[in-house]
Amino acid sequence: MIKISPLKLLHFELPPKRNLIIKSLNYQILSSVICTLAYCFIGASLFAQAYNPIQFGNTRWHYREQNFGGTTSYNYFSLDTNGHYFLGQKYWRIDRVAAQTYSPSTTPFYIYDDTTNRKVYAIVDTVANSIKLLYDFSAITGDTIFNIYSSGVNDTVKVDSVKYLLDQNNINRKHLFVHSTIYPQPREWVEGVGSTYDLTIPSFTFPDPIYSFICQEVNNHFSYGDSLQCNNFLTSINQIENIQPNITTTLNPFTHTLSISNLTNQQYAMHILNLNGQIITQKKSNNPMEYFNLHQYQNQILILKITTTQHQQITSKIYVH
Repeated sequence: MIKISPLKLLHFELPPKRNLIIKSLNYQILSSVICTLAYCFIGASLFAQAYNPIQFGNTRWHYREQNFGGTTSYNYFSLDTNGHYFLGQKYWRIDRVAAQTYSPSTTPFYIYDDTTNRKVYAIVDTVANSIKLLYDFSAITGDTIFNIYSSGVNDTVKVDSVKYLLDQNNINRKHLFVHSTIYPQPREWVEGVGSTYDLTIPSFTFPDPIYSFICQEVNNHFSYGDSLQCNNFLTSINQIENIQPNITTTLNPFTHTLSISNLTNQQYAMHILNLNGQIITQKKSNNPMEYFNLHQYQNQILILKITTTQHQQITSKIYVH
């Protein structure tokens, strides 16, 4: 009689090839579980980011407008606290003003920031009460956002990338980098601010004029943007600043040539610096006219310093388009 051990009946080995397949499947399952957990953790972290809504009631946005006639500045104000109520929500009045000080606009529009859904809506006509979507800060990279109201057109916008960046006040703001499907112009949306192109133009616009964001102030304090320019930016590119009765400066917007006119022919030293204080070019002269070619410094803010023989120093900011 042959006896067979129970242990031997339970003990068997798979062929080498099948054993490798099972090990490979186990590895793939483990990798999938790890990736899923990581995705859930990262997704939850992003979703947990605090939302920074637009602050209304005492807010000013500074912008610059450039066209063939030169460069001027303008502001959006949120100072009228009465607002416009529709469907139980308060839409805050926004006035576009060409001056530095507030005055009511004849064509205001109204904005409501939906902090729950992280979307910003506008009403242009308070009689028709047609609600328009201005921004969608809930979007993520790769999203397509439909019916963005821009320049009177309902546009479709695609989100190219999303970043969370700390600003000068240590506020972690969400930045959306988007482009229009009508005219593929890149735009940047900043949470709590709006577009860095124009508050009311989040996407599509015509090539001329060109707008650019300078800064935002809330409750008369700097909130976001370029703090250096916030209260002292140029109002004309053709007459930058009459810095001295005997010295004038002019910047040609097409050749990017800075002209310095010295009416008294006294000797003076000229230094052009970047915002880090580094000298990028300099001259000494007593000629009635001097020139600097600033073509390579387009879209930068530079500082011009002129020192006379009487040790008088004159400083002026230059924005090179």
